[in-house]
Amino acid sequence: MASIRKEIRLSRPVRLLAAACLCLFAAFAGCPAPATGYQTYTLEEGVGHLSFEHPARYGIKTVQLTEDESYTMVDAYGPVNREDRSRPRLWVTVTRANPGPPDAGAFLQSALDVAVSLPDFRFVERSPVTVDGATGEQVVYANTMFRSDYETRVLRLKPVTVVNRQVFVAHGESVWSISITVKESIAAAEMAEFERLLASFKFLN
Repeated sequence: MASIRKEIRLSRPVRLLAAACLCLFAAFAGCPAPATGYQTYTLEEGVGHLSFEHPARYGIKTVQLTEDESYTMVDAYGPVNREDRSRPRLWVTVTRANPGPPDAGAFLQSALDVAVSLPDFRFVERSPVTVDGATGEQVVYANTMFRSDYETRVLRLKPVTVVNRQVFVAHGESVWSISITVKESIAAAEMAEFERLLASFKFLN
């Protein structure tokens, strides 16, 4: 008796889905281990030329330079926490003072005036700090991280408390701010990395 061969034909959407799953499996199977160690980032254009070390697991996501060279921002993010979708953020801004000399204390106070309106704001400290020989001030505070409707209603993510540390220094004709925002439960370890960044920070103009 001749054998009967059955052939199963998959619809085009199902074939595409299966192919996508195979691609994802291959990608994860061969994905590299998380970056370790440190990298040096250097910027030599715009109003603020700078250099600093950061953990290799942080990626530089945004570099914003204004055409009139009055403002610069460098934005870096660490890996996403899969449980609560939080991620540490490092950023540096350089703002040319116009008119008059740069006033780092005024910039800090302005940032603090905005911060007090954040959910569950909690002041921690305000103290002097030195960056590459320049004296400035830093402020540390905590607050509840903003959640979108999708995160709260669909993903049902709970509120997360974050710690913010912002350093303000006057150098040249500009006010330089160096900041970090990180989940409170890992703040101690990330602040140690931030100290390394501050120690390595160089003004290049």
